[in-house]
Amino acid sequence: MTRKWLALMILLIVAVFPLNALAQEKEGAQTSEESDVEFQDAVNDLGLSAGYAVQCSKGKPEEQVIGKQAFTIADGLAKDFGTRSAFLFMIYFGAGGSQPIEKDKCPEYIADWKEFADKYPELAKMNGGENE
Repeated sequence: MTRKWLALMILLIVAVFPLNALAQEKEGAQTSEESDVEFQDAVNDLGLSAGYAVQCSKGKPEEQVIGKQAFTIADGLAKDFGTRSAFLFMIYFGAGGSQPIEKDKCPEYIADWKEFADKYPELAKMNGGENE
């Protein structure tokens, strides 16, 4: 499980921190607080993405799979980054699952979520119908 969450952390870091060392040298290095904010923003966006995917799902079984995946992510966040990150992830998951969305973007939302989930074996096996 630790290897999977390390992979999640690396993915989030790569997504959050663009590889433009020249720009950072000009502007100065990011503070730890700025890095924490950017990391949490990425986690929040991931929660929204999961919520959007639930809204766009094609029925109860798919909703349950995405929900279980979200809880698996929240569990990993709580263990590796603390309960604050996990709690905020779940708040954004709930917001994504309840706020109005553009239904014509549903194929994109579902594809984005599945692409993310398929990168992690524990989540990917849930996409294949294995709910445990």
